[in-house]
Amino acid sequence: MMTWISSFVKFGNALFILPIVLLQFSEAEVSVWLLFNLIISLSLVADSGFGPTMIRAASYFYSGVDKIPHNIEQFKLRDPKTTGTNFNGLMILLNTYSSTYILLGFFSLIFLLTVGQFIVSNAINMVNPGNQLNIAYNVLVVRSLFWIQYIKWSSFIQGIDKVTDIKKAEAISETGKIIAMFIILLLGGRILELMLVDLLFSILIYFYSKYYVKKWFNRQGHNFISKLKFNGPLFKTLWPANWRFAGMQYGSFLTTNGTSVLVSQLNNPSLIASYLLTHKLILFIRQVSQTPLYANLPKIFQLMAKKNYKYLKSFCARNIVLGMGIQLTLLIGLLSFSEPIMSFFDIKTSLAPSSVMIIMALSIMLELHHGFHAQIYMGSNHVPFLLPGIVSGIFILGIGYNVISVYGLIGLVLTQFLVQLSFNNWYPVYLNLKLLNWEFGDYMKALLLK
Repeated sequence: MMTWISSFVKFGNALFILPIVLLQFSEAEVSVWLLFNLIISLSLVADSGFGPTMIRAASYFYSGVDKIPHNIEQFKLRDPKTTGTNFNGLMILLNTYSSTYILLGFFSLIFLLTVGQFIVSNAINMVNPGNQLNIAYNVLVVRSLFWIQYIKWSSFIQGIDKVTDIKKAEAISETGKIIAMFIILLLGGRILELMLVDLLFSILIYFYSKYYVKKWFNRQGHNFISKLKFNGPLFKTLWPANWRFAGMQYGSFLTTNGTSVLVSQLNNPSLIASYLLTHKLILFIRQVSQTPLYANLPKIFQLMAKKNYKYLKSFCARNIVLGMGIQLTLLIGLLSFSEPIMSFFDIKTSLAPSSVMIIMALSIMLELHHGFHAQIYMGSNHVPFLLPGIVSGIFILGIGYNVISVYGLIGLVLTQFLVQLSFNNWYPVYLNLKLLNWEFGDYMKALLLK
């Protein structure tokens, strides 16, 4: 429930801030604002798989495991019996990743100042004056660096099964940010002022999460001191899954947001704003819908560590059904009521045509389903989705680049749908069901009976 609340307010600008932005900003400014939000999502990609790896590793140590499985073979052979929490392993993990996150921050800075700058430059040049927007983008870069460091502490907190606590803190922080942005907009503020507010609250949540971890160790009778102490054997164990997950994240960003990158390079502010708005709303629906399972990933990883497959299957089936049901309901609502609501409030920026939205909705339904199975499977510390993600992303960008000029948005989203359907939408499902010894017929029966 706290993860739902956190997701609701974290993406609250899609519900509370975005309508005011649509009313007060020009279409060119709306395009820039939506692209800035796209770049902010790059923070998760720039994390390069370290956050999810941290959650899995912390979950294992929290469950009492002495040694994390290096690969899928070790996972299958490992004795599921565990003892109490491995505090020494948790501290070694955190200090090792503190070292790596310093380098990660540097590479993220380079990434945001090159790739990120390229993505937004076309839209910024359409707005006059653009100088203030360039300053706003620099604020966004600083904000993203703090957020990347926050991911480290947040991931650790989730790994020790304190999801409720960190999501509550996120909900409070994001609520404060929404209120502050709302006031700024009412006072006539523009994108620069909004980004300064975002930076302030990113700094606050970063320091809170760091403080929380140190207090948690103290309550358990352990004095944790943050050190740049790198543990080679542990990192060597985690790195194979880490770099594969990183590549998978970059591929996932291309498959999910590659179409937005292509559209952002067009010289049509109205079309850019229309597509990015639709894309943002659909991704918001996905974020809300994936919460039932994603909020319970630490618990799922603990069940996998103990190899309690019987309960794991029932638990996952229940949350998959709930997530898919929520998404279907919200997508139907978006398709049915978005245009009348926007017309009622006289919002000039329109959504994408219905045919485009239907294809996008079908795509995101399949994305959510295979994403559930991919996350469960990676609880084994094996990440086999690197090559499919990167190849799919390249295909979407390459084919989409040639298709959009001929067939427009319908050709672009259809390309994305078909590329994903050809492999990614079914391969993670196949691997996960095989790992859990779950016959497809039994799986479908479990879904229908939940």
